[in-house]
Amino acid sequence: MGDFRHLCCISPPIFLYCGTVHLDSEPVVLEHDEILEQVEWLLSEGEPEKATQLCRRGLRRYPRDHVLWFLLGDSLLDTGQLNQADKAFKNAHEIRANWALPLAKRAEAMAMDGRLSFARSLADKAYEMDRNCPHSSYVLGLLLDLEGRYDEARFFFYRATRLDREGYFVPTSVPLATFETMVKEVLDHFRETSLEDPRLMDIDWEVCPAVDTRRKELAEVSPVTTCIIVETPAPVGSRAGTETALKGFMFWNNNVRLCRDVSELREQIFLSLSDELQDILQLPAEEDEISF
Repeated sequence: MGDFRHLCCISPPIFLYCGTVHLDSEPVVLEHDEILEQVEWLLSEGEPEKATQLCRRGLRRYPRDHVLWFLLGDSLLDTGQLNQADKAFKNAHEIRANWALPLAKRAEAMAMDGRLSFARSLADKAYEMDRNCPHSSYVLGLLLDLEGRYDEARFFFYRATRLDREGYFVPTSVPLATFETMVKEVLDHFRETSLEDPRLMDIDWEVCPAVDTRRKELAEVSPVTTCIIVETPAPVGSRAGTETALKGFMFWNNNVRLCRDVSELREQIFLSLSDELQDILQLPAEEDEISF
């Protein structure tokens, strides 16, 4: 979803080195605004690790810069370093106490970490501080969606979209039964294509409305996970020597929330399953576009 960052037109890309950059082999020291632009460009280009490095270097020179702390949190969030991201967003908010966006991003990080009650308290504070901050509305929608309060969630997704149509959108609406059918079609596609592997037939798949951490096999799973394969005890009657089995879960709400329409949802299901299967089974990546 959209947030503080935007695409910065910096050309050509600059090689980072110890607080300076090298352009055409000549060392160039980045000024404050140039650091911010470069960090945003790195984030937009999918280079969060490099963005983190540059933020930390920038903060050595500008330790009280709230935007640099915010961007550090954003880059850490993109790499799943949730506790460090939370600390960075907290620093940004402490430096500029009337800025709601870092609070909203802290709520997002805590939601990803499964600390939903704390996330909700942060999101409520951010929304009350600035109702015109689109990310405050988005995160409230996210948390309501995770609580299963889908109609209320859509209100806040609509609100975020009205405030920033380029950065946010209202997720598509697809019934659970339709989603289950789409998941089955994609799984059949995997079984019939170059990713064919006998182990695929051994995975027991279940489509769930949401991540239910009360279930033993999902206790450690992030509430925003889209797909996961876990090991479970082998069912009674399994062949000798088989102690564990693989069980896959696809989560309806977390996939649907990422998509504007049904076409995007089909691609999202494909990507979620593909990423998890490649990670668990070490299958080769499939480069061709999916078609049914």
